[in-house]
Amino acid sequence: MILSAKESALFLIEKAQRRRADGEAYIVEYKTREATIENNEIQNTIQASGVGVAFRVSYNGKMGLAYASGLDRDNLYQLFEDAFLSTKYAVKNDFNAFAEPPKTVPIVDIYDSSLDEGTIRSTIEHMLSINRIFPSCNPIRGFDLLHYTEKGKKVFLANTKGLYVSYPTSDISFWGILRGKNKENEQSYSIFHKCKFFPNEAEVTNIAKDYAHKLSSLLMTTKEIKNGEYTTIFSPQVTNKFLYSLLLSLRADIVIKRGTFLSGRLNEKVASNIVDVVDDGTKNKFYGTLPVDDEGIPAKSKTLIKNGVLKGFLHTISTARQTKTEPTGNAKRYNLNKFPSVGATNFFIATKDTGVNDLIASTVKGVYLCDSMGHGFDIATGNFSLPARGVLVERGEIIHSVNVFINTKIESILKNIEGISDVLGYPSWTDVISPTIKVRGLFLSHIR
Repeated sequence: MILSAKESALFLIEKAQRRRADGEAYIVEYKTREATIENNEIQNTIQASGVGVAFRVSYNGKMGLAYASGLDRDNLYQLFEDAFLSTKYAVKNDFNAFAEPPKTVPIVDIYDSSLDEGTIRSTIEHMLSINRIFPSCNPIRGFDLLHYTEKGKKVFLANTKGLYVSYPTSDISFWGILRGKNKENEQSYSIFHKCKFFPNEAEVTNIAKDYAHKLSSLLMTTKEIKNGEYTTIFSPQVTNKFLYSLLLSLRADIVIKRGTFLSGRLNEKVASNIVDVVDDGTKNKFYGTLPVDDEGIPAKSKTLIKNGVLKGFLHTISTARQTKTEPTGNAKRYNLNKFPSVGATNFFIATKDTGVNDLIASTVKGVYLCDSMGHGFDIATGNFSLPARGVLVERGEIIHSVNVFINTKIESILKNIEGISDVLGYPSWTDVISPTIKVRGLFLSHIR
């Protein structure tokens, strides 16, 4: 007998109550459509749908977890027994707990209802539209590879405390490898974009223009620069790498287990006065926005660094109980077969009132970094390294392309930020959204 998602959640909760245990059911119904184009030829299309359910049960202070696909009553019965049995082998943890029913839940706009009428044909048309618009922005010549995904899902979350919430959400994303070319040079550039709603033609054009601008800079002749200190402007794509490292350092679970360079430093100055670092799960139509986190704690906005001063960390229920503070609505399930851990919603440096062009124009001698090629980070010391591509800037003018290497500390970057742009860039894979930032006195080494 197949149950509905709500019936399944209540079935599992009732079984937990009969065993005098606490329990939590997390169910996801999803539909996804994908398409890939390579060198202007459609390579494959995929359609999939399904349902997954994770059940956590707490008994005598021990937490167990099991997961399954499908909502057959017999499968759900076995799922509960598997979760309950796993408590026998778990370590007792007094910090485990489930969320109380929230008094209020933020109303957020996170679902594109046009997904409901969509077909694989409309998915292909959306992908072909992106493939058509990007080459209209010089010097982009086209995509070597483009992968496009549309996903709609509905989440159901219930527990023995009386919590029950459900909500739909949509995820639209595309990634690919652009090819740019001018008379002298040719260059590839990896891109990634994700959003909650289908981008219209004007929005896709603006995304394409942004990448075209960066490709134009990278297609300039590359020359060596002297090793030394430069005012360095990080594009959003490069800021993402730095900001993701900062995000890891602000996760309370990592702080508790391993320690980070920010451990034990609440209310200390860790950045310049103009820096506010925020995690906000309530921003309408932003990719990381949800009404509640994956434990049922309502989404909220948290300022973690205010005017350069460290004010807090990101928490789940468990980490908040360990540190005697409040959960921040940052529990995330990266897989149904894993316990929730700390994650970002929309994590960013708050924008200021300076345009990107003004940040460049006011630079006497510096480097504007357009793209990065991986990065290294030591979470305990804050050491940060990054090979990057960009352009030399002198008296506000772009001179030539450069390849450089950064080896510094996250805190050094934070404390030397002297400019922040007025717009956020596009979200990264990691729910980090970055403005353009300007950092004084950063030591750069030339690399070939």
